[in-house]
Amino acid sequence: MLSRLRKGLIYTDTDPDVLDHDDDLDAELYTYEKRQVYRGRYDPKYTKEDLDVHWLYDENSKRVGLVEYESADFSVSAVLWFYDNPYSTMFQEPGWKSEDKTLWSMLSNEAYQDCLEDDFKNVVERTLGGPYRLVFPSSVGKPYEYYECTKCGKKTLSLESNCSTVKKVAPSSYSVLFLDDSFVIYTPPNDSCVIKPKEPHGAYVQPEPVEAQEPPAHRPDQESLHQSEQTSLEPLERPATR
Repeated sequence: MLSRLRKGLIYTDTDPDVLDHDDDLDAELYTYEKRQVYRGRYDPKYTKEDLDVHWLYDENSKRVGLVEYESADFSVSAVLWFYDNPYSTMFQEPGWKSEDKTLWSMLSNEAYQDCLEDDFKNVVERTLGGPYRLVFPSSVGKPYEYYECTKCGKKTLSLESNCSTVKKVAPSSYSVLFLDDSFVIYTPPNDSCVIKPKEPHGAYVQPEPVEAQEPPAHRPDQESLHQSEQTSLEPLERPATR
């Protein structure tokens, strides 16, 4: 998930299981964006970002999102939710849709066999220099660049020791295929942050984190009593006061 408060920060742990630092927590029930959830302890992993980050849980002790606060000003905050597909979660855009087909449906039988022969380990490299860039959730926020041998023309994601004349290439114009880890294709909504405004069906831009327009939630200890009630949530210990 792209942070709304820190450019370049991506929350990559979106597994629904309870985190270790929230284990055995007597959680409190809070309301964020009209949704009632249980708030975990602050996550020390993000202290270096000057953020207080708390993961949010549902009544079944499953993580459903997070709330991030500016450590220096708790009135500045943003809430991020988990969705049912990786790109809606990443960009906080519910309109992303699976096309219910995979990359393999776009390949010839010969191209598919080539990928199969190397156990699908070099699929991205096989597309370098072509009209499409393959994007996975793990590659969001990373620059699109590769290396090309000026003699043999071989294109790779890393420097090749057996090529003596290699240049770095950073394409500026290309179309994108958004894939999950099973190579299923996803389509963004027309108003997605990844689409160039003047080219809604063509090229894509490197996404920037969306800035919070206004604090969507107060820090829990600032909430009024009617918005919070003490609740026992297994296996979630009462958060330490900060």
